[in-house]
Amino acid sequence: MKFMVQTGKLVVSVEAENRRDAIRNFFKLLKVLWPEWRSKIAQIALLHDRDETVPFRLIPSLWNMGLIDEDTALLNLMLTVGGNLKDARALLHFAARQDRWMTE
Repeated sequence: MKFMVQTGKLVVSVEAENRRDAIRNFFKLLKVLWPEWRSKIAQIALLHDRDETVPFRLIPSLWNMGLIDEDTALLNLMLTVGGNLKDARALLHFAARQDRWMTE
C-alpha cells in the first residue's frame, strides 16, 4: 500500500503494509535524506491513509535517531508547548520512550 506523509514543506509517498510500518519507513527515509530534508520538516507529521489522517510527532524520534541533539529537541519543545527546561526535558524523555517503536 502507498501512504502519504506530510510535514512542513515535505510530502512523501511511503510504501508499507500498514500505518506503523509506513511511519517506520518514513523515518528510514528521513535518516538517509536528512541533509536534504532537515529544512523542510515540521515538528508534527501527518500520515494520510485513504480517508483518515493520523498525526505523529517528529522531535522525539529525531532525537532518538541522533539527528538532533538534546538542546535542539528541548528548544523545539519549549517553543511548541511552552514551559520550562525541566518540564521540556521530562516531556522529551517520556515522548522518546513512547515513540521508540517508530525508529527501531
